[in-house]
Formats: sequence, C-alpha cells, structure tokens
Amino acid sequence: AQSILDAAASLIENKAVNNNSSSSTIPLDRGIILEGVKVRRRQLRSDDAASDEASDSDELNPSDEQQLTSQLGFVPGNVVCVAARLTSEFDTSVHPPAVATIEQKQMNAPSVVKLYPMVVRDSYLGGKSDGRKFKGRRRGGMRTTATTDDHNNEGNNSSTGNVDERCPAGSNDIDKKEGTMKCNTSNETSTSNECTKLSSKERCWFINSYQQDNKQQIIEPFPTLYWLTSPLLRSHISQIELSKTHGIHNMERRLKSSTVYLEQMERAHKSYGKSRWKLLTDQDRAEVLKRGWGEALGVERGVAGIRPKKSKDNIGNEGVKLTWDGVKCLHAHAAHYLAQVEEWRAEQQHSDTIKQANELAVMIRECNRDDLNLVGKWTMEAVLELIKKQT
Repeated sequence: AQSILDAAASLIENKAVNNNSSSSTIPLDRGIILEGVKVRRRQLRSDDAASDEASDSDELNPSDEQQLTSQLGFVPGNVVCVAARLTSEFDTSVHPPAVATIEQKQMNAPSVVKLYPMVVRDSYLGGKSDGRKFKGRRRGGMRTTATTDDHNNEGNNSSTGNVDERCPAGSNDIDKKEGTMKCNTSNETSTSNECTKLSSKERCWFINSYQQDNKQQIIEPFPTLYWLTSPLLRSHISQIELSKTHGIHNMERRLKSSTVYLEQMERAHKSYGKSRWKLLTDQDRAEVLKRGWGEALGVERGVAGIRPKKSKDNIGNEGVKLTWDGVKCLHAHAAHYLAQVEEWRAEQQHSDTIKQANELAVMIRECNRDDLNLVGKWTMEAVLELIKKQT
C-alpha cells in the first residue's frame, strides 16, 4: 500500500507521465493485445452502437487511451473497456457538476478498467537471471514438442498446436459456464488440472514473440478482472489501507461480525468469478481448461483470485463449509465495487436522476444490488470521509 501511495503521489504532483522515463521501467510485453481482447472490444463497440453487426474497430476510445497513458504510463494490453469513471468528488475543477448527461460523464477520467483474464508475458528464468536489480518470479517452463504459435494469427483466437493427448477426444465434458471439466470415465466434476494431470511445465502456453526480438513469450492466466487506474483514487485508498481504523484486518473483523455480511461477500465473489469466466472467448475458455487454469479463472476464485477458506468451529477444527471471509487488497475490492455501481447505474433506464448522477455518494446510497462487494463499499465510504476531512 505504501508503494502505491508513493507512486500515486508522484503522478499527482507531476500531473503527467514522462514517457521517456516510463519506457525504461515498464516491460514492453505489458501492452501486447491478444485476439480475445480484440473480440470483446468489437462486441462492446457493436453493443454501444445498438447494431447486430460487429464493429470493425478493436481499438479503445482515443480519449480513454490518452487518459490511461497519463494515469498509468502505458495502456495494459488486456484492457477491454473502461468500467467506471471518476465522479464529482474526485474532480479537481472548482465547481464540479453534481448532475451530468451521459455524454458529459463519458468525458470524466477513467477510474476502473475491465481486464481480459489472460495476458502475454516474456518468459523468464526467475530471480535476477537477466541482470535486473530486483528478483522476478519465474515465468514459463520448457517448451513442449508441439508448436503453439497459432495464437499470433489474428484470424484464430486460440492455440491449436499443443493438443493434450492425455484425455482422448470425447472423454471430457467441459462445463464452460462454471470453469470445470467433467471426466466421463470417473463421473466426477473437477478442475481441468485434476482431470488432465498436466505437469506445470506442460501447462505453459508458449508462443512466438509478438515483438520479433527472438524472445520466448507465454500466455498466462490473469485473475484480476477490475483494476483501479486513477492515481488520486489509488492514493486515497492506500491511506485507508494503512490506517488503524480501516485497514485490511479491520475490514476482515467487520466482515466476520455478521453472517449477513459474509453471505453478501460470497455472492460478490461468485459474481466476480462468473463475470471473469464469461469474458473469455469460447476458444480461450477451452484452452484454459486444457491447460489446467480452470480453477484460477473459474468460479472457484473470487475477487483478484481470492480463494474461500474452510470454516472452523470454536475449538479450531476445520469444517466442510467454505467461507469467503478473507480480504485481499482494498484497491481490488474498491475497483470491483465501483464497476458494479456503474453497471447498476447504467441499468436504471427509467431513472434520469440516477443515470445523470455524478456523485458517488448518491450512487452508494441508492445502489441495491444483492451481490455488491461490501468491502469495496466500506472502502469507498471511508475514502469519501477522508476527502470530506481534507476539504
């Protein structure tokens, strides 16, 4: 949280990103766009145009791309769309409007982006093997004998060369809705990792380099669906996360204090997992299952990849029931919550008051979804309190 706070404060102070300096610190592989991302972008453009025909454009809105570059120093290649925008509480103008038209709201800077659940990364041996100052985690194992570079062909959305022969055709019944694979031979539903029993090295998805620099690259699962982009908002939440009253441990204690809270957070986590799984294209979904990533990207994991824990009784014995009482990063919870609120606002077709509301406080008060991320809501309420004290 402190590193996020320092970085955000630096961006706010400078008001802009120095592209020359950022290019030396941001890895070049972060901006690579997979075909699945392009497919979802085209579908969103088509939906926005209220047309049955898919749009030819798979680019982000130029204004959003410019603002994201200003906020982050680059545009992540797996950004599908802007999921939420800054409201008047975070507007630096003297008199920010409390009510705005849809067109005016679309001019607000992004606060959250929606990310495709897969990314391209340079393979890496780990540690400081390339001379880097800080250790990096290992990415990729060894290349299998089959070729897996079909993903570079934009006409094909999945890699088809590295076919797993351990589960013969017809032996697996893929439940694409839930992210699990059912093996007919055992009649048990399990994750694809348990079904195919691929080794970690065989599960790596190697591709030819998009950058034509002879570097080996891999495709990885990316469980974080929503990501905060606003430096100002990230800075505020970092202050909340480091506080003694609203830190992660305090949020966990508050969450565990009520079964109603726990039940709602369970719905929030499951909603997050279902949305993430649904975002994958059919081809990528099948590839995810084959490579044993179903558990990482399916409904078994919630916000930013959080796993449920087995419940315990009063003397510490583990039970069968799973509980979602863990809190990860408040930034991830807040990003999910803001995206949910924006979805709810957009659905209020018959309420001009809500659709034109440009104050987060109004939407927090009115939004009544039963799968709202409570931790994210509490975080944003604390942020608004912090802003009120500072003004």
